[in-house]
Amino acid sequence: MKISIYDVSVPEFIAGLNALSHVIDKAAAIAEEKKFDMKNLIHARLAPDMFDFSTQVRIACKNACDFVSQATGLPMPALEKKEDETVEELQARITTALEYLKNIEPQQLEGAEDKKMTFYFAPAKYSLGHEFFTEYLQPNFFFHVVTAYAILRTNGVPIGKQDYILNMTMRDLEQ
Repeated sequence: MKISIYDVSVPEFIAGLNALSHVIDKAAAIAEEKKFDMKNLIHARLAPDMFDFSTQVRIACKNACDFVSQATGLPMPALEKKEDETVEELQARITTALEYLKNIEPQQLEGAEDKKMTFYFAPAKYSLGHEFFTEYLQPNFFFHVVTAYAILRTNGVPIGKQDYILNMTMRDLEQ
């Protein structure tokens, strides 16, 4: 079976964003239970010079949609650059990204491996789709998803690996 760039991108983006949505819900429940302002978590960061939780979520959503947009030629969904201040705003951003990704068909990414893809931070440079995805986009997407998770975990939200890896395919060996 040949694995396509769709197979290793869109379903993984959906899984990562679903995990983010899940841990945000858990964080909101803990904030309510312990009677503290959820904005403390939304603006929390691992280090003073790192982006806060809200920005980690924003970048993960943008990365996933940017890759698909460049790969398919479809316009990006409306993902404003503003910082989200509430759980509802964070979840709305994730929902927008998920709706966009769930409407992508595998054939729409055919040939994306060889397309020229550009970088927002280096507009005069490009990489081919497979290079852009494997060397930049995929590691960057997961960096921001995991950093968001780590921010919540380090701030006392009781989440574990299972909250990050929500749906893992497992088959019986005897099949």
